[in-house]
Amino acid sequence: MANPDQKRTPQDANDPSVRVHGAIEAHLPQDLLKKHDTERKEDAAEHVTERKEDRRSETYKLLLELGTFLAVVIYAFIALWQGVLTRDIIKNTQENFIRDQRPYVWPAVIEEVPMKVGQAGKADIYFVNYGKKPALDIRLAVKILVSTETESAFQKADVWFSKYHERSKLGYGSQIILPQGIPPDPRATPNSYSTADTDKIPPTEDAVNLIQNTNFSYAIVGVVSYFDIEGRTYRTEFCRSHFATGAAPWCPKHNEID
Repeated sequence: MANPDQKRTPQDANDPSVRVHGAIEAHLPQDLLKKHDTERKEDAAEHVTERKEDRRSETYKLLLELGTFLAVVIYAFIALWQGVLTRDIIKNTQENFIRDQRPYVWPAVIEEVPMKVGQAGKADIYFVNYGKKPALDIRLAVKILVSTETESAFQKADVWFSKYHERSKLGYGSQIILPQGIPPDPRATPNSYSTADTDKIPPTEDAVNLIQNTNFSYAIVGVVSYFDIEGRTYRTEFCRSHFATGAAPWCPKHNEID
């Protein structure tokens, strides 16, 4: 305990850190306090700097992870796109090859027999396979559709073709192979033709003349179904009409190969 009776020495009088008020009080020197405050500020600044560096490091890490993720996503998308594109190219190449090699059956020659009173008109239709593979198991249906006062030949053709949208509806099957290639004379190829007759018989000479001298008075129509060697099914539709001049134009519809 402090001694109240103790007197201050000259050294105590010169020491600002020592004060006597009935008790002895001791204070840290000002330079030591300043040094301590400086160290605290330096520690605080260093701590702030470290926190900033930590946040910066975390930000860089997050950006790196995000960039890596985006790169993986982009790479996966490119790989998927390349895979789809490659598959489409392969598929298109196969389809083009099949389309190029397949059989194409089409009527090369249609020979009409002049109409007579009381007899059905007829037309011999000779087919050629313009493709690169033979046509197998041919089934077909052919007809000559004559216009009436209430229905044109084209209207009758629409109804007629709608009946043969399925292969099973066609008339007959054939084991005869229609070879590929264009012969010098299609009429010389055995079993390559079919005969169509009219759906209406002209009862008088006037009726015959009206049919022969009227544009689009009748249409020769046909459906052909056939296979290639691999078993794929194909279909040909054709429709040829009539001009009074004797010319034979193709109909606006029903001329296609699929």
